[in-house]
Amino acid sequence: MLCSCFNESKKQCTPLSYTVISVMPEDIIDIADSSNTEYTAICTYQYICDLCREEFPIIYNFCDTLPISFFVLFTVRESDSLYICESIQEIRKLNANFNNFLILSDSLYDIENRKPHKTLFKEYGGPREGQKHIKYVDNYIPDTFDKGCYTPRIFLYKKNQGIVFATKYNEEEETCFSSQDIAQIVDIIHNN
Repeated sequence: MLCSCFNESKKQCTPLSYTVISVMPEDIIDIADSSNTEYTAICTYQYICDLCREEFPIIYNFCDTLPISFFVLFTVRESDSLYICESIQEIRKLNANFNNFLILSDSLYDIENRKPHKTLFKEYGGPREGQKHIKYVDNYIPDTFDKGCYTPRIFLYKKNQGIVFATKYNEEEETCFSSQDIAQIVDIIHNN
């Protein structure tokens, strides 16, 4: 979807043109499989999260050194254009030309996506919108990976194989992007 920011209540946002692709998690797999690179990293992002704002520049700079495709996945409602605009402005401080933005489709909330045999997310920790979207992504992670509801989080896809790595919160380092995660990602990309 092509979007532009607008003024909302007392908040202001500088006019900004950007493209955000609305996806379901199966679409993310298609994006990764059609990439020109063997690996694609998807990083969940929430502008309101202090840890996310603090760690995202480290993640971005790290991913920029690797031979991968890199996308940012907003875990908010599609209709929250002011929030998306503020998020993009923050990310573009790192690279003014970055435009690989994804957002989970609001069809997550459609009744047909809530049928028991198609459970897409489990509610926990309250009804916050972001938690629903993050949990939806969590349910797409293979069982071999930690299921944690937080941002930032990197999912590493290998073309035609799916998710091969997902970061997890490291309590000892108090980070979502630990030195162990960095070492594992480098090892996967350069040695597999």
